[in-house]
Parts: sequence; C-alpha cells; structure tokens
Amino acid sequence: MPNTPCGARWPKTISPTNRWCWKMAQTACRGVNGYRRTCWVRSCSIAHVARMLGEFIASLPIASTDGTLKKRFKDVGPRLRLKTGTLSNVKALAGYWQAPDGRRLALVAIVNSPRALAMGKALDQVVDDVIERFASAAP
Repeated sequence: MPNTPCGARWPKTISPTNRWCWKMAQTACRGVNGYRRTCWVRSCSIAHVARMLGEFIASLPIASTDGTLKKRFKDVGPRLRLKTGTLSNVKALAGYWQAPDGRRLALVAIVNSPRALAMGKALDQVVDDVIERFASAAP
C-alpha cells in the first residue's frame, strides 16, 4: 500500500477518492495524518479539491435547513451548503453557494486565533459579505 504525503501508511479502509483528495490538498505535513496540528492545508487547496466532488456537495448541511446550519444563514437560503469545523483556537466554514444564474462559489473561511470560538458571528458575516459581493458581480 502506498505511503501518505506524510510518510505514514494509508488505512486499508480509505477510499480511492479520499486518497486522491488527500494527495491534492496536502501541502506540507510532518505528522501521521491530516488531523494533527503538524499538518497544514491551505484554504485554496481545500476549495480546489472540493470543486470537483459533486457527492461531497450533496452531503453538506443546507443553510437554514439542517445540521449545524439549521439556525444560521436564514437570509441566504438553501443555495448555501457548508461544513462547519471547530478545534482549539480554530473555527472554520467550507462549502458552496449556488448563485441564481447557476455560478457556483467555493467558500473557505478559517479563523485561527485564541479567540476563534468567540468569532462565530463574525465568521458568518464574512460568508454573507462574500456571497453578497459574488451575487452582485457580473459573470
């Protein structure tokens, strides 16, 4: 079985798609897997990989409808699908927004700060602002 970009062995249960995504998104890693603090992935890498995965999009929570977004982004509506993430000193949102004209915007917003957990509303506002600018921009 091939090694990961970190030099660790792939688990036998990892799917070929997940293995490919890992290889595409991994930019620098000195740990065993992507969940350790010694591995770094740039937000643009996450967005690039995520653009290619239709099934992944369908699995994301829908804004104001389900999951961790049930009570969030009510003004944006069901065209927004995001995955939320929280670790010590890190809060993140990543996913997609489908514009009325069919364009799709890949969104990745990460707060890396000792105050990250307290910045949830600000992170939501950044996503709202990006969507508003994207919606008003000419295709």
